[in-house]
Amino acid sequence: MTRTTSHAFRQPFRSLEEFAEMISFYLHCPVTIEDANHQLLAYSTHGDGADEARISTIISRRVPEKLINRFWKDGIIPALNQTREPVRVPEIQEFGLGSRVAVSIWKHDEVLGYIWVSDHQQKLLDTEIELLKDAAATAKQELLKLSRQRKQTHKSRQELLWQLLLGDYSDRIHSELYLAQIQSNDPVFISILVFEEQDEESKRHIEYMLQASYQDTIPLFLWDDRKLICLVKAKDVQDRRLFLQKLTGQLQERFVIKQKESCCGSFVNGYDSISKSYQEAIHILSLKKRYPEELDTAHIYQDLGVFKYVDQLSEAICIHPGIELIKDYDTKQGTQLFETLVLLLKRDGNMNEVAKQLHVHVNTLTYRVKRLESIGNFSLKDPSDRMGLYLDLIMMDK
Repeated sequence: MTRTTSHAFRQPFRSLEEFAEMISFYLHCPVTIEDANHQLLAYSTHGDGADEARISTIISRRVPEKLINRFWKDGIIPALNQTREPVRVPEIQEFGLGSRVAVSIWKHDEVLGYIWVSDHQQKLLDTEIELLKDAAATAKQELLKLSRQRKQTHKSRQELLWQLLLGDYSDRIHSELYLAQIQSNDPVFISILVFEEQDEESKRHIEYMLQASYQDTIPLFLWDDRKLICLVKAKDVQDRRLFLQKLTGQLQERFVIKQKESCCGSFVNGYDSISKSYQEAIHILSLKKRYPEELDTAHIYQDLGVFKYVDQLSEAICIHPGIELIKDYDTKQGTQLFETLVLLLKRDGNMNEVAKQLHVHVNTLTYRVKRLESIGNFSLKDPSDRMGLYLDLIMMDK
């Protein structure tokens, strides 16, 4: 094949499918065209040249998640996102993937999509590799049109999610939910992730991850400053903690994105209860901000423990008088009894752990406990006294 055939792609074509067939004709190999999130846009006929991975991609209209993960681990997708040159992809037998050559479709510094050529039956020549680069340049305009359409769809779905979060249900919400593949009685929950970074590049990385690997699980999401708010389908996510671990783990593994906080509201059945799950998630974040040490590992509502009731307690709560007596004693005697009390309550009376943190012997700590109980007129062995004192300390920090 000569270099003059590079002009073959300058002729008009009626659809991406026709363009995929055109590329396949000149390269003599099956071709697929994907968007930047690995959704299948078009594919050529393949005769007997289809492997298992190609068939699976065509049936589901996107690249299987396990294959996307493997491409990331093998450095294939990072390479495609960094160069305009075609990238050779070796065979991966366990996933039924024959050898490939892939090239990115670029607009300035943004990847719009990819062209994949299955060449496991007939390896591409260097001249055909150059031809593939021309095909990627020609595909840019078609993918730009699709990109604009999808951005508009994403904007309308952000507005839909805000309606659900705020409990504002219009008459047309049923049809909008249907288009977003959400049934009115689907079990769902709201998840919120807070990130330290909020630049546009980081956001694009995160959105790529959601659209490429979580489209079925997270049909709707939006940004509220540095907070990523997701509507999560419960069907494929039985454990909210595992969901958060998987999502944040993959983001950090692939993009080194710093995630600050994460939490989930309760499971709810039906879109009319989504605002309840959202309010719970917001409440968790609010409490984690006020009590960062105590609630460091709290990610769902049940993790809050007694902190669930902090806002329900009266502002005029009567603090145990023994606390002020202990503070006065510390001021006059130069002791650290109040610090000891705080640690004992936070560590649930674990004497060895508290002694280690205070750098004192357990016998010394035992003496301090007796002084605390004597001065404060309470018993740290009594669950009622201990819980009451702990709530008092929480309210003092409110």
